Amino acid sequence: MRTTSKAAAALASGLVVAAGGAGVALATSQSGTAARDQQTFLQDVAGRLGVSETKLSDALKAAEIDQVDAALQAGSITQAQADAMKKTIQSGSAPLPGVGAKLGPPPFIEAAASYLGLTVSELQSDLAGGKTLAEVAAAAGKSVDGLKAAIEADARSHLDKDLSSGLITSAQEQDMLGQLEAHLDDIVNGTGPAGPGPGLFVGPGV
Repeated sequence: MRTTSKAAAALASGLVVAAGGAGVALATSQSGTAARDQQTFLQDVAGRLGVSETKLSDALKAAEIDQVDAALQAGSITQAQADAMKKTIQSGSAPLPGVGAKLGPPPFIEAAASYLGLTVSELQSDLAGGKTLAEVAAAAGKSVDGLKAAIEADARSHLDKDLSSGLITSAQEQDMLGQLEAHLDDIVNGTGPAGPGPGLFVGPGV
């Protein structure tokens, strides 16, 4: 199964750019604790509704597939992406929204750390300690503009590879890059976009 790269998934997170209402998470699989959490959740909901777990699971899968079909019809995803997402949904390995899904660090954390002359662990520690990327850059004697350029260049590099591999369309790449550019100030200053956003927030506590 083909999936989007870490860069595409992170840039599209929250925007559901690559999957319309279905979300990029549907292109990923889950395991371990996440799978057990989802199983427990389904059992609880099924019990509350007085239906079988199988019936509830089938209904959720049908709703997710409808969202994928809607995204395909709208041109938000390619046929190959839709087929891959449907395969994951049917297999039962697609996580339910908000159930057991955990996001790792953004893929551009490595590019940011490299530009700042830090290890990824050092940068994550600084962010967890309450600093913003801009503050870390200032402490390292690096410019914020240079930091933003490094993040954007890294994202473009990953997305270019996805485009070449047919994982995303040119329109999707441009949309994701546009969203990244629009929120770079939010990312480096740790403010985050207001309201539902592209999941690009990188700041204290990350």
